[in-house]
Amino acid sequence: MRIRITGLLILLLLCCLLFECEKKMSEDYLLRINNKDYLHAEDFFKRYIKSDSFKDNVSFSVETLKEYINLYLLDDQIYIVEAENLGYDKQDKFAAAFEMKKRQILTQRDGLLYQHVLPKPPPIDSTTLREFYDRRQFKLRIARIVVESEQLADSLYQALKAGADFGETARKFSLEFDSADRDGELPNPIYWGSMGQTFEESAFSTKVGEFSEPIYSDFTYQILKVLEKIPLSQNPFSEQDRRLRMQFIMVAKKRDMEKYISSLYDTYQVTLIDSTAKLLSQLYLSCSAEGKQGLDLSELSISQKEQLVVTFADAGWNVEQFSKEYEKQGTLAKLPLRNSLEVKNLVRRVLVPELTYIDAKALKTDQSKPFLREFKIFRDRILMKKAIQDLVTSRIDAKEYEIRDFYKMHQAEYAGHTYAEVRETCKNRLILEKEHAEVKLVAYKLKRKYEIDYNTDLLKKLADDITALRRRPAPPQRNLNVQ
Repeated sequence: MRIRITGLLILLLLCCLLFECEKKMSEDYLLRINNKDYLHAEDFFKRYIKSDSFKDNVSFSVETLKEYINLYLLDDQIYIVEAENLGYDKQDKFAAAFEMKKRQILTQRDGLLYQHVLPKPPPIDSTTLREFYDRRQFKLRIARIVVESEQLADSLYQALKAGADFGETARKFSLEFDSADRDGELPNPIYWGSMGQTFEESAFSTKVGEFSEPIYSDFTYQILKVLEKIPLSQNPFSEQDRRLRMQFIMVAKKRDMEKYISSLYDTYQVTLIDSTAKLLSQLYLSCSAEGKQGLDLSELSISQKEQLVVTFADAGWNVEQFSKEYEKQGTLAKLPLRNSLEVKNLVRRVLVPELTYIDAKALKTDQSKPFLREFKIFRDRILMKKAIQDLVTSRIDAKEYEIRDFYKMHQAEYAGHTYAEVRETCKNRLILEKEHAEVKLVAYKLKRKYEIDYNTDLLKKLADDITALRRRPAPPQRNLNVQ
């Protein structure tokens, strides 16, 4: 009997501990509603220091901050809680928007993934900065021959050494159609930092009028010829320290990003299918001849649509899947696909968001606090709007007599306008007023439905930090008046 009672007491103690653990508030959030955390402290801080409450007070307490939350922020959080309680966050119609936002947060330039994988800017000493400055003293007019085969590149290089004309060789063999038509010349001169590192190192080490050995750059073999070295006018080195450092960091970051993206093709074993690339180029040329834009798959058989274009990370895109991805690309979808190389280059570019997303998940970037917080802000905004739409907006209307009464009450504002002329304006204003009042009323009822706890320890710390910030002397104003 004593053993049984002891066991029950232990079980009761464990239950109490579990309950307390569940009620324990996050260190980062100010509210706990329905046993979930809401209102991130940093988001609150950024908003509060822009408010009139911050401007109108000198010292701040927990009660000051709670009053502000109750007046301006709590209603929004309550609608989010109700949306979750109604299961809006699990509805299929939001799944696509949530997935798209996840990808955007993780893979956008300067986003969380790149912050994680790219090295910090290198230290810049005066010698390095001087070399960078000297390299940017001129730009180069460049011609090139682009082929996919290393053997063909070597063969063309030997022919050029033996006296073959560079322009003729480019027109005959180069797979870069636009430059081949101009004897291989690129449309614009290049300067240091505008192209890939391998390309630039080869170009800037080649003398004017001479051509380089074949290099491997952008998944192709290229032979470069320097046509002209064009001087650039720049301020003296001593006057450009800050500007040069910023440019150096930008170039270093661009190259690190290119190296990272290039490494993904190896990491995830990207394989492009030559025969399908050829099929897509033929399809593009056929569509262009008929005056159509992009890719038209209507004439392809089912088996042709199912042919793989590329495989990667135990997955792949067939012709139909790639066509859908291609159409999503906006301006990229207007790039020509006149040969297999242009198809492959576009496939690689279209594939970058997919590979970076896969890598972000492999690195668990989608489980990091910054990601979860940014995604939660977006998700909560969607849920709040949906809850207000369903619980308030969709139920509000304005009857004809109400609109007329509103017009009469505000007739001074509409002097010179008949009721018929301003009816829609009056109706919209009336609905907005009714909606604003109803949003407050519904939120008041919902607040009585849920248990709301404040993170008083964090609010106290925030109050102290905000008080210290408010009392900090303002920086002296610069006198911009010209005497």
